[in-house]
Amino acid sequence: MAVKKESLTSVVKSVVAQMQKKYLRQGGAALVMQGSDQQEEGRISTGCLALDVICGGGVYYGRPFELFGEHSTGKSLVLYHIAREAQRAGGIPIMVDVERSYERGYVGQRGIDTAALHRMVPRTVEGMTKMVMETVGSYRERLPEAPIVVLIDSLAAMTTKQRMEDGLDKVDMTKAKLIWGAIEVLVGALDMGKVAIVWSNQTRDRISTGWEPPGALAARKGPGKAATAGGKGPAFWAHMRVELTRLQPIKEGPKPVGSEPDRRVVVGEFVGCFCEKSKVAPPFGRCVLLHRFGKGLDRWHGLWDCLIRTGRLAEAGPGLWLLRMRGGDEVEFRFNDFREMIEAHPDVVLGV
Repeated sequence: MAVKKESLTSVVKSVVAQMQKKYLRQGGAALVMQGSDQQEEGRISTGCLALDVICGGGVYYGRPFELFGEHSTGKSLVLYHIAREAQRAGGIPIMVDVERSYERGYVGQRGIDTAALHRMVPRTVEGMTKMVMETVGSYRERLPEAPIVVLIDSLAAMTTKQRMEDGLDKVDMTKAKLIWGAIEVLVGALDMGKVAIVWSNQTRDRISTGWEPPGALAARKGPGKAATAGGKGPAFWAHMRVELTRLQPIKEGPKPVGSEPDRRVVVGEFVGCFCEKSKVAPPFGRCVLLHRFGKGLDRWHGLWDCLIRTGRLAEAGPGLWLLRMRGGDEVEFRFNDFREMIEAHPDVVLGV
């Protein structure tokens, strides 16, 4: 005999209420709720609209986010842009500066209020975990509704207590295990409400341990195939993984003629983004960001091409374009009104 939907719903509601009384979240107890109780997830923009599109809206509260790539691909820069957006949303960015790369003048040029930026420089994985959990808990007590964004730069630069004690005399095989455990603990901070965690990570070459068939090295390279520091834990826990790649420099000045040396000045570069994993949007999205040295990442670059590539922007007639919005609505506009239209409909980055 089929059970009516109304009766099933009431039974689920009753059992959930019973379990909530028994398993209140104290210490490590479990959260118990109905699936329909989940509130709409808030988010923080990455500061680049094209990157927001391939990420389904940006950095979401309660969902770990990983930026990875080779050195000098803009990972730290994206973290600072996220910190700026967090402050604009009335939130607290917590910068875990493991690489010790913080420079007040540079950070201030990115539009960040350095006086309202919480910076910590932990020495070990174990110390970082304790510091972050205590800091997030303290802010949540004082500011119950404020967004909190934890930015870790980077997992690859972390060391362990054993490495600090033994130095280089012994091989430390505990780092990957400790990073896995650290992320397990940090995920608990996401239950404090309006908390996001973003970490950067460094790619590593996959070292061969023996003979390989022809083409095996090429098969291990390419977007989404790079190995990262910390073992498989960071990739497992991350709900969103974005790989950054340097594409080509931007040069200014007269082009060389014939055999003349190239005296053009490099003023920036293009950065490729590949969404390798996503639990909030379709994965494998791509976009290109524009990084101008001294100015940071351009907010608008790549958005137009990204919307066309995803099929959400199409030509509607001479001088007219049609943009598909979330929920199936469509907006018609002229090319010169593109930015004004996006500002009026910020949810366009969330997808359809």
